[in-house]
Amino acid sequence: MSLLAPLLLPHDVVPDDNCLVVNDYSPDNVNQQWMTSGDRLMNRQDPNRVLDLAKEEPEEGEEQWGPGGRICAWNSHGGQNQQWQFEYL
Repeated sequence: MSLLAPLLLPHDVVPDDNCLVVNDYSPDNVNQQWMTSGDRLMNRQDPNRVLDLAKEEPEEGEEQWGPGGRICAWNSHGGQNQQWQFEYL
């Protein structure tokens, strides 16, 4: 159960840059269903689509990934920006 419930991230409703948007929960929408596999979050309907922290072009002296980064649904490539740590409360 997410603290954001009943809001979910569907991978079928994305703007031009593949970034996800939060939508109302729809129990029959398989695009809203995500599952863990090791350190990845993958879409239940299309397991090759995983949550990905979008690469940004940083300003000089800034990190490539940081606060305010965009989360997208992207094809799995195993990169560090697709690896997540899970903390169960």
